Order: sequence, then C-alpha cells, then structure tokens
Amino acid sequence: MNLNEATNDYGNLPNYANLEAKVSVWGNLPLQMQGGLFWTFRTGDYYSSTFRLTSLGIYDYQLITLQGEPEYPGGPPIMREIVKPLDYRLFAPLEGQDMFILARGRYKMPARANVDAHLERLFPVGGRHILVSLDVFNLLNRGAPTELQSMLNYGSNPWGYGSANIANNAYFGYALQRMPPRTFRLSAEVQF
Repeated sequence: MNLNEATNDYGNLPNYANLEAKVSVWGNLPLQMQGGLFWTFRTGDYYSSTFRLTSLGIYDYQLITLQGEPEYPGGPPIMREIVKPLDYRLFAPLEGQDMFILARGRYKMPARANVDAHLERLFPVGGRHILVSLDVFNLLNRGAPTELQSMLNYGSNPWGYGSANIANNAYFGYALQRMPPRTFRLSAEVQF
C-alpha cells in the first residue's frame, strides 16, 4: 500500500468513464458476404495530478502550518504561515512514490468514439471451405488520447545542465498514448 496516495485519495477513479455505449450491426451483404460495423463511445476517463517524491535533493520540501494569534486582546486571530524546511533525506524510503496533488480524478480526458468494420466470405474449395475476412480497426482514423501525462514534476531539470531547464509541470496533460491508427487485417481460415 502506498501511504502517500492516501492524501487526496477521494474522488473519481482513474481509467473510468461515466458513460460507455456500444452498438454493433451485423448482416448478410451482396456477393455472398457477411459484414458488420462496431461503434464504441465513451466519455473521457478521469486522471489525477501527481508529484513523484525523491530524496535526491532536487526539491526543497517544507512543512507549512497556519497559526492564529490575536493582534490585541479579544481581537480576531490573524493567521500567519509558519514555514519549516524538511531535510530531503527524510524522503529516502519514499523514493519514487507518487502523491496526489488535488483530489483523485480531478481532471477528465476528452470523450472518444471508435468504429471498427468486419467483412467475410466463405469460399468452397474441393470439399473444404476457406473463410476469408477483412477487419478494419479505427475506421475513421481518430487519434484521441487514451493516456495523458499526469506527473507534475516529470521532465524537470533543476540543475539546468544539458538541455534547457524545463519547468515543472511543462509536460502535464500531454498525450502519452493515443488510439492506434487505422489498421487492416486480412485473414484466411481453412475449415474441414
């Protein structure tokens, strides 16, 4: 169990869409063929902003508390921030663990739809049958994202050497994975 994910762990679960709908149409076609279309729609999946803990001394960790004291007797308290630096070496046992920054599932990816097609024909060949089929996946060639970068401190270069210094969260929300491009599959099956 990752205790750091207990912070802000309430909310929508990742990889979950509120609505998913599927429709398929299948039937006989001219020229002794059969075919079908398969449509899938889903509202966007939820994702969360995270911060990956490290004990390498890259980040300054601070404990910030609020303390209220009245400015005069009987007056309302005036809140002041008390900032205490934390030694980064305290985070050595937590190296590589992620911590939610906001409530889980705070962000939502765009909705996506997909259409797949299937076409087949059975050919009799000398007492046997050969089933030839063609499948087209992602017929409309949509490139909707299926996974986004959710780590806020991904790609940061705090020391500034090598490539240009990249700010924290510069890649937050970038697509890591998209729906695969249109793909064709031709297959043959011998039935005897």
